[in-house]
Amino acid sequence: KPLLTLPSLELDVDAFEVFSRRAVLRFVKVQGLDLHLTRLRNGRLNLTSLVETPAPVETRAPAKNTEPKKESTPFTYSVNEILLESSTLHFLDQTLERPYQTTLNNVRINVKNLTNEPEKKAELALSFESKAKERANHVGTVQLTPLLVDGKVELEGLRPGAFEPYFQGATAAQIKDGYLDLSTHYTVARNGQATDVRFSDVNAALRNLRLELPGEAEPLWRIPLLAIKDG
Repeated sequence: KPLLTLPSLELDVDAFEVFSRRAVLRFVKVQGLDLHLTRLRNGRLNLTSLVETPAPVETRAPAKNTEPKKESTPFTYSVNEILLESSTLHFLDQTLERPYQTTLNNVRINVKNLTNEPEKKAELALSFESKAKERANHVGTVQLTPLLVDGKVELEGLRPGAFEPYFQGATAAQIKDGYLDLSTHYTVARNGQATDVRFSDVNAALRNLRLELPGEAEPLWRIPLLAIKDG
């Protein structure tokens, strides 16, 4: 099965300092990437097989009373800009009883001033649309050390019924129609072993929802509009 097609990749390295363990890239540009991402039945992603290495075979007993390794200087990196555009993502989730599959088109990701240096933030913008013309847009910031993500997400025309494989069996009703528009501000902060996730300014509108019971002629529910303001 295909994994990826990469028509164009540009990489501009400003500096790579081996002994001081530091790298600086001016930009990374990817054009027209076509990626097939699969979540296998065991829950792992197919991409992990590209970077896995077999565990080394132990040929001798470990030495006793060895001195602890000295901590080396951590490797730091920074990238002025990462740009991925005009790309496509094919996603397949095989962990479900009925696999979920979708295709995201016109995927665009733009990251500026990304670094793993402590308490430095990068700008992150992301957008795409699905085969069913669902649209998503994200703008915000991301800090890697410690992890802190802050941004605003907007979804337009999301079809809840398309995610039925994930809640199949939880309810007898089936979503036959309906569209969700959503915008929210969010933060994700990592503090030690704890992760704090918060949503604010939540505005959502569920339009033309229709729930049906299998075998019934009339719908169970028909809701023209259900809205949440400033949640």
